[in-house]
Order: sequence, then C-alpha cells, then structure tokens
Amino acid sequence: MTNPPRRGFEQPRPQGANQPPTPPWSLEGYLRGGYFDPKGNIKSELISQMADRVARALGEAEVTSNQLKRFFSQIRAIERQMERTPFDQVRPDILRLKAMVANYVGKGRNPRERDNREVFKRFIDQNVDLVTIGDEEGCRRGFTRGLVPHFECVVAFYKYRFPTK
Repeated sequence: MTNPPRRGFEQPRPQGANQPPTPPWSLEGYLRGGYFDPKGNIKSELISQMADRVARALGEAEVTSNQLKRFFSQIRAIERQMERTPFDQVRPDILRLKAMVANYVGKGRNPRERDNREVFKRFIDQNVDLVTIGDEEGCRRGFTRGLVPHFECVVAFYKYRFPTK
C-alpha cells in the first residue's frame, strides 16, 4: 500500500488537467492579407466562410450575442461619425475598442472565462489594427468597406449558429 503524497509534494498534474481548453480555432493572422482582393473589392471569404468561422469560434468561446452586438453597435456609431468627421478625430474612437474588449476580457468571472474571451479580443484587436494603420483614405476605406461588412456578417452567422445565446 502506498502512502498518499505529502502536502506540497503532489504528483505533477497530467498535461492539460485543469487547463482552460484551447480555443477551437485560432484567429491569429486571419486578416494577414487585408480585407481587399487585388481589384479592391472585399474578399468574398471575409463575408462568407471566414465570417462563419469567426462566428463559430466566438460562440464556442462563449462570447454572448449581447457583447457581440454591443461592439457592432459601437462600430456602426463610428461609421456614422466618420461620415461627417475627419478620420484623425475618429481614430481614437476606433482604438478605444481595444480597451473596451480588454475590459470585457478582464471582467471574466474566472480564468477559464477570461481565456475564452481572448478569442474575441484577438478578433477586435486584429480588425482595429488593420483599419488604423496607414493613410487616412486607406483606413477610412478599410473601416467602411472592410471591417463593417465583415463584422456584420460575423454577427449574422453568429445568430444563425447560436440562436439561443
């Protein structure tokens, strides 16, 4: 008969035990090629397959539809503001989305919930980076013709995939 390990000398936990699950799909680098094809049109996969994959990743990471819609409402408000305001005055509002999503992640009730929310943070961070770096016209176009339709499709696929969340 073996004695149980003494306190402080426990057996090492098997790899993965009590570890948060790995997100179902990594969002790292999914916008590496930007929003637009060589002809200047939004890439079709960003409003179809990729939007569906992002929606699935967010739903499986237990991001709520309310949070997703809250951020999309902010995007729409910035879009309206952009119609009448120089981009340099709107850029801080776009960048503030990164702080808002960091706050959302930080408010997770436990490490697992915070780790799951990191998927949403990566999604927001990558999109914000893409539309705030570069010249004014490129950023404005990236926001209105890239980010807005892409995010809109993510919300739509999310509601289709997770109707009760």
